[in-house]
Amino acid sequence: MEPLREDDPETIGPYRLFALLGRGGWGNVYFARSEFGRGVALKTIRPEHLAGNPERFRRRFAREVEAARAVDGTYTAQVVDADTHAAEPWLAARYIRGVDLAEALDHCGAPLPQRTWRVLATGLADALRSIHAADLVHRDLKLANILLAGDGPYVIDFGIARNLSPAGSATLTGSGAAPRTVTFSSPEQLRDERVGPASDVFALGVVLAYAALNRHPFGPGSEAQIQSNILHGHRRLDGLPSGVEKIVHSCLEPSPQNRPTPAELARLLPPSVSPKEQEWLPPGLRSALAGLSDLAVDLAEPMRHRRPGHEPPVPPGPGHPRAATPASPAVRSVRERDLAPAPPRASFHEATTLPPAGAGPTARQVPPPAEPKVAPPPASPPVAPARKASAGKAYAGEPGARHRAAAEAGNSEAMRQVAAACRSVRDWQQALSWFRRAAEAGNPTGAREAAQLIEAHIPEQRDQAASLYRRAAEGGDLHSAMRLGALLEQEPGGLAEALAWYQKAAGRSHEKAPEAVARVRAALARAKSSQAKDVKVAKVAKEVKVAEDAEAAPMHEHEAAARDGRVESMLALASWHLAAKREQRALTWYRSAAEAGDVDAMVISAQLLARDPRKQAESLDWYRRAAAAGNTYAMHWVGCWLKQQGNLPDALAHFRVAAAKGHRGAMVEAAEILERTAREPEALKWYQRAVEQGHPKAAGEAERLRAALAGTGPTGSTAPKPTPKKAAAEPAPKKVAAEPAPKKNAAEPASKKKAAAEPAPKKAAAEPAGKKAAAKSVPKKAAAEPASKKAAVRTPPSLAAPTEGAQPTPASLRAAAAKHERGDRLPDALQCLLRAEQLGDRTTKRDIARLHLVLRDRSNRSVDRKQHLRQAVQRYRDLAEGGDVEAMLALVGLDSGNAFAWRLRAAQAGNIQAMRQVARTQLKVGDDEHVQAALSWLLEAAKAGDGAAILEGARAHEQRGAYGNAIDWYRWAEENGVPGAAKEVARVTAERPGAALWHRWSERLRRLKG
Repeated sequence: MEPLREDDPETIGPYRLFALLGRGGWGNVYFARSEFGRGVALKTIRPEHLAGNPERFRRRFAREVEAARAVDGTYTAQVVDADTHAAEPWLAARYIRGVDLAEALDHCGAPLPQRTWRVLATGLADALRSIHAADLVHRDLKLANILLAGDGPYVIDFGIARNLSPAGSATLTGSGAAPRTVTFSSPEQLRDERVGPASDVFALGVVLAYAALNRHPFGPGSEAQIQSNILHGHRRLDGLPSGVEKIVHSCLEPSPQNRPTPAELARLLPPSVSPKEQEWLPPGLRSALAGLSDLAVDLAEPMRHRRPGHEPPVPPGPGHPRAATPASPAVRSVRERDLAPAPPRASFHEATTLPPAGAGPTARQVPPPAEPKVAPPPASPPVAPARKASAGKAYAGEPGARHRAAAEAGNSEAMRQVAAACRSVRDWQQALSWFRRAAEAGNPTGAREAAQLIEAHIPEQRDQAASLYRRAAEGGDLHSAMRLGALLEQEPGGLAEALAWYQKAAGRSHEKAPEAVARVRAALARAKSSQAKDVKVAKVAKEVKVAEDAEAAPMHEHEAAARDGRVESMLALASWHLAAKREQRALTWYRSAAEAGDVDAMVISAQLLARDPRKQAESLDWYRRAAAAGNTYAMHWVGCWLKQQGNLPDALAHFRVAAAKGHRGAMVEAAEILERTAREPEALKWYQRAVEQGHPKAAGEAERLRAALAGTGPTGSTAPKPTPKKAAAEPAPKKVAAEPAPKKNAAEPASKKKAAAEPAPKKAAAEPAGKKAAAKSVPKKAAAEPASKKAAVRTPPSLAAPTEGAQPTPASLRAAAAKHERGDRLPDALQCLLRAEQLGDRTTKRDIARLHLVLRDRSNRSVDRKQHLRQAVQRYRDLAEGGDVEAMLALVGLDSGNAFAWRLRAAQAGNIQAMRQVARTQLKVGDDEHVQAALSWLLEAAKAGDGAAILEGARAHEQRGAYGNAIDWYRWAEENGVPGAAKEVARVTAERPGAALWHRWSERLRRLKG
């Protein structure tokens, strides 16, 4: 806030102005109050905007106001009033007591905590959903237009949004007039194209990345460099947490149609606790927020600049602390362009830091530039309110400072307000003390809030909650009556009293009371019918309670130690709660231990979270963190998940690390992926290591793979005629296995006679004696028996040499991919083609793109579908840049944002179909320039022999009224044998005889002139 200037009015409409919030191109924004004390942000329109056509401007402004009023969201600042007919039109929106996101990041000096980020993302997605539901686009979502308040994040300044409905196309912020911040603009916005809701989603992605990194995702560099990076998709997202990266990536898609809607984005976000149910801001930021937002509430008189020479000198000292200079609006605008985290501003920290022990009072609020003074008598001009500095009184930065005087004087509602302020900064004991004082002074709401505070944050005093609820219920608080009844239901012998409180609530029309009355009455009836049984049950329950109390005694000590940060106590508490089937409490302690760095706690937290379908993303995040910390179980789990997603390279990397640390399952998984991607020799190594570690299935897999390698390996240089390729690539039939070995085996050295006597395949029999590795890898059993059905189904053909150091070639990988595709193993086929592409084979790009499109059609997950589409488009673009016309035509359907550009390139490359389509597009535009260009493309296609293009050219001439030219084109079509052309000539000649006559004379004149 800034003081009002001399030329600022005292009132606007029914609102009294108190301070200036900002000045912009359209006008000023003031903090104002209605006659009943309601605070609003009041925005005015400068008179110069009315100069051209004032009535038209007022109509457009009125439409904007009505559109903004239609926005009804939880996290938006609703428009509450407006006057579009005033000399200076204005609108008033709800005033949000908070700080903007830029200031919050400055204050933190680091990225927002994960929980704060989740609430921020959820709130902003909900706000955009509400804005878009009202048929608006914000167009300028950025850090400065997002306020962080105690009850959540808010999107402001959407009154400048552009109405999307066709009827409202000529809006106040029409094309060319919409304000924007280029560093938070979408690519289509920077290109001055038509923007829709997807543009806001892109800006949301920039904001969320900024909040998670505390730097611009398209930085570093100047504003022009950031703009260039946005246009070309050069972003830096390294350092984003895994759960955040997926969401930000989807928002920052270059193509608008690939970005999620706010509703889809909300489904991608992990579930988060509502800020209204639990504190969502970090403690330091909450303290700053309390001080900064109190300024607007504490203003008793408008803030105004004093005239020079009218300020009384105020000596610095403990009683009169010197005010910090507030940040100017320019500081905030610069923050929008900062690329590295800005150092915390001195003024912000001076305004939010409590004084050291023994120091004099300091202000938590941002003071005006001039030292405030006590308001003078009415005859004098109003100035900012005085700051009390007398010893023993509350200083302005203390929680609830403005209510403390009234609270000390005995005002129970003021006591409750002070308690609420202490609670907002998590000072539970002070809050409880003030709530108790309010309760003792007869405030039932204070009694209820004291009980709620005990239940939520002070469990050691939980036995006092019932008495506080009773006091509140006796004062008429319905919520307390219901809660007291619930507590009494859990106590032995408390059903009768619980029924009485439920009946009182039902008598005052509490919606849940009748159900509770029926429930307790049924319980009382059951109790009366089995009194003897109840006595026995009560006795047993008492014994169980004694046993539980004996078991719980050491847990109290653990709880105290755990709150002090002792990880062992956290784990002990978590195990105890888990054994008692209290999974949520167990999860709370496991999470605490995991956040303290305990790897086992990370894994158990992930396992417990995985039981809830809504918390799968958080579960995966903990598995990833445990894997990064070296836990082999987590590495194996993450690898399996990546394998299911089709990401075999990353899955293999996880399996390799876990296998190297001795995880048997990871060894087998790594071997399977290596085998699927035609790296059988390395796969055999991992199978053998798994056998050595005692894996139950590894021995059979190793035996099978040895047999496959031996049966399909190449022969040596001295071998006879090799086995045909078909026999090498398929399971060997019994007939082949039973054939006698070639005669050459008779000449083998003595050391090989035993092997030669076995009925081995020809390649194995012809192996030279010097190749020890090859002979070692051919077991007799594999040579004598046909391949198993399992090998026939699972084992790809061996494309590498049997020597372990050989690598597959692009040709062998293409062959393997073809076989996988015939077996409908498309992910395996795709992996083989990708390896061939890595080896430099550009001919695989088309097949890679084709397989990605097939897999996209088969996938039910939107994220996977988008990923496959991106990969296909990337390959087709590479081919199109090399002049491939088919790839250009494919991109017309896949890259819809650039469809015309790709069709035009195909036409320029000589594709007749593309020429006709380009011509049709240009004919739809309708102006002379585009029609001439269209006729030129139809002429090119016609010269290339396309009869349909001749007919289209004739119709285009006819539609433009050039009937002579139309007759020429129709006759040209007739000469080329185009069906129906002769009828069209006769029709136009009959309908337009004058044109036909003129055409005949023109033809004759041209012939005479030679």
